[in-house]
Amino acid sequence: MTLDTRDNETNWSGNEARCYGLSYPGYYNQYRLLVTDDNDSRNGVVVISIGDLSLEGH
Repeated sequence: MTLDTRDNETNWSGNEARCYGLSYPGYYNQYRLLVTDDNDSRNGVVVISIGDLSLEGH
């Protein structure tokens, strides 16, 4: 099941944090982050850098 989808996430600053709610919130045993492209001009995923990823429940 896809919980959420994001497109065109560009222009991030160095230490910027972005928070997103899920389309289908709930408690799941596992999560998968699927990256299909980056902001590089070459096709496909060339470079992905994740400094910190936080999953928080409310």
